[in-house]
Amino acid sequence: MRGPLRIPRMDHIERQQARALVLVDDKSPLGHMLRDAEAPAHESWDPHAQRLKDRWIGGYQRVQDVRRAAVHLLNRLVERPAERQLDALADLFPGDPSHLGKGQSRKRGSRTGSPPPLPPTRPAALQVDAPTGQLVVRHSPQAATALVGQTWELRLAYDTSRGNPFNAFARGVAQGAPDFSLLDGDIQLVGEGCVVEKASHNSIHFEVKEVEFRLTLSGFDRRDVKVELRELRAEAGVAREDDAA
Repeated sequence: MRGPLRIPRMDHIERQQARALVLVDDKSPLGHMLRDAEAPAHESWDPHAQRLKDRWIGGYQRVQDVRRAAVHLLNRLVERPAERQLDALADLFPGDPSHLGKGQSRKRGSRTGSPPPLPPTRPAALQVDAPTGQLVVRHSPQAATALVGQTWELRLAYDTSRGNPFNAFARGVAQGAPDFSLLDGDIQLVGEGCVVEKASHNSIHFEVKEVEFRLTLSGFDRRDVKVELRELRAEAGVAREDDAA
């Protein structure tokens, strides 16, 4: 609500079993800014409204912050508590799990046979680094071949405490309030040695032009970002998933 006025099309928490009420002082600077983001019917706060662009600096991000406020708070409230995982190192130290936490020592020679070693995995072709608020994609030093001429798809979503983060992002898009948008300039893209094309709110395609290429994305908040990378092979008509972080 903005003052006494109800804004009906701002329900972005349908996937949560909760209710939320967002109140904005009608006479505050934020209230004036949100009024400029409303159409004549006063049904929603539109971050793309022309009056908002004409009268405010940084209006897009501030309107988005208000639209997402309830979602962000609920996501924090439903985070899973930390759990003890007693079998986390079972592959390295196989044995009878009934002795865990009982202070009992095993007799020498009672250890069962170790599982056979796993086959070596193929080194990832791309490396993803995540400094605060950024993602950096570049050629992995462990990869055997250069990637010049290859085209890749990068897909992003904020991680969630439960469920698939990419499905959660898609629901936010359907409700008109994605967590971020590559199309609207929420996230800044800088490509060095590659050609970048925005494909959707949370995905881009980039073609590698130089061996030491670098793709930098900035503007994320402090939440963890889930990343999916796959090579696009136009000649075969298929895409090969290479890495997920």
